[in-house]
Amino acid sequence: MHTLVDISALYHESDSRFSYPTSLSTCRITLLTKKGDPHIKRVYLLYQGKFRGEKDRKKIPLSLLYSDTLHDYYGIDLRLNDVRIIYVFEIEDTEGNIFYFSEGGVSSSFNMGETCYNVFQLPHINSSDVIYTNKKFADRVFYQIFPDRFARDPSVPHSKELIKWGEEVTMFNFAGGNIKGIISKIPYLKELGIKGIYLNPLWKGSTNHKYDTLEYGTVDPDFGSDEDLVELVEKCHKEDILVVLDIVYNHMSFLNPIFQDVSKKGKESKYYDWFIIDGDFPSFTKGNYASFGIHPYMPKINLSNDDCADYFISLSEDIVAKYHVDGFRLDVGDEVAHTFWRKLSFALKKKDPDFLLIGEDWHNAESFLNAGDQFGSVMNYAMTRLVQEFFVEKKHEAKEMVSEIYGVWGRYKEMINYNLLNLIDSHDKKRFLDECGDNLDVYLSAHLFLLMFPGVPSVYYGDEIAMHGSNAIDCRRCFPWDNMNEYVLGYFKKMIALRNSFPLAKCKMKISSLSSLLVIQYEKDGETLRLYWNNSSSEAKLTSYNEVLSLNYFSNILKPNGFLVEKL
Repeated sequence: MHTLVDISALYHESDSRFSYPTSLSTCRITLLTKKGDPHIKRVYLLYQGKFRGEKDRKKIPLSLLYSDTLHDYYGIDLRLNDVRIIYVFEIEDTEGNIFYFSEGGVSSSFNMGETCYNVFQLPHINSSDVIYTNKKFADRVFYQIFPDRFARDPSVPHSKELIKWGEEVTMFNFAGGNIKGIISKIPYLKELGIKGIYLNPLWKGSTNHKYDTLEYGTVDPDFGSDEDLVELVEKCHKEDILVVLDIVYNHMSFLNPIFQDVSKKGKESKYYDWFIIDGDFPSFTKGNYASFGIHPYMPKINLSNDDCADYFISLSEDIVAKYHVDGFRLDVGDEVAHTFWRKLSFALKKKDPDFLLIGEDWHNAESFLNAGDQFGSVMNYAMTRLVQEFFVEKKHEAKEMVSEIYGVWGRYKEMINYNLLNLIDSHDKKRFLDECGDNLDVYLSAHLFLLMFPGVPSVYYGDEIAMHGSNAIDCRRCFPWDNMNEYVLGYFKKMIALRNSFPLAKCKMKISSLSSLLVIQYEKDGETLRLYWNNSSSEAKLTSYNEVLSLNYFSNILKPNGFLVEKL
């Protein structure tokens, strides 16, 4: 066989992110080739009903959907009469040579009737295997709250000595924020345009962050009462604001009664196998048990144990029934057994099909997402990295950034991308204002990108007023209610209002570059929204006929670190 095409770069896999149903009668098929391969002239899909024979065979061209840093993605959306198909790819090079790509590899000829073992297949579209974008969550702007530092209602008693609101925060001090304080700020969140809140842990714990759970399902008295949480959820729902709770099932406090039972009884404890212990008894000083990170005060929970898993699944069902929350954010979700997440997802979706499990996974989470039976979303730190590299480090020019974005986009089945919790800041990293050296033009440009990218954008409390935070502890400062940056807040209100007015999950998206400008265009029902970012060091001439929002755009000139949004 002779061809100029780089066949070593060809990739496709059945029943994967490259071949999956998008409804009960449609599917997406994608072939990866070498990026920019100059020798590819055409790519076709040859497919037929699995049991229908050659007369049913169809040959259709694939379109170049997009490119990442290494590959071109050729794909098509098919509408099927028979939802059981077999298929191969036919590729023609620039010299007119034709070859075929199948499960058996590359060949100069292919007879689908005689080589059924080597065809790709979509064996059947089963209703329970179809993944959908979570319509309850898609396009909502979320707001992450670190409860101890957001708002304090003085009527709530506190067992700890409190710092003065606004004083320097540390790993060990307490500011006294509480649930009633959050309730009092619902009008503020509503005016900002927020449609969902994600709350760091509320259960009883020894620290200000509460990731060391002492008692699951019981609100820490320093935050208020269980009734306060019920009231918060009810009032948020009344204002069409969803509520997501941070749940920590990877580990607990070593002072939790469950672990303390093991500490006292060792192997005689019925909970011994709920942990991973080297020896008859766990020793805090020796640290002879698995824990979160290298912190023995938070022993790791062994959710591969069936009794342990059943306990936490039942607990989760009780939490949802009691508080009527809409989702969980799952701390250190990538270190927990896949089997547990499957069981939990199945149990909770029986009660509420739209309940969303958002995993904490800073890396490629394909194994947790693409089957649709574990997480429904993750915190999209891959996008966080790209924002840092593009807007702050200037690591990528606009053309390169297009490929980088599509590389992240292509990790998951498309409908999942609209569920992802996109973020720039969180409680675990240096604040973006510090990252960009207080440059508000960079700051606002990056946040427009966050807010106007498909998925579920998440604003970390205080980012809308440009709060500082030099590290993962300092980023948890008290919200300065008496000293807000009204200029930045004004822009955030406009950007969030723009996002709320244009449902991106229902749009056709195209990411491109125009000279030095990054461009994202959305189309829906004959209406086009186009966004430009100038991340270069030079001015760019750009004519807009229907400006919606801009920064550093004057007299048809988009200055460095500026943006323009237009509606056509």
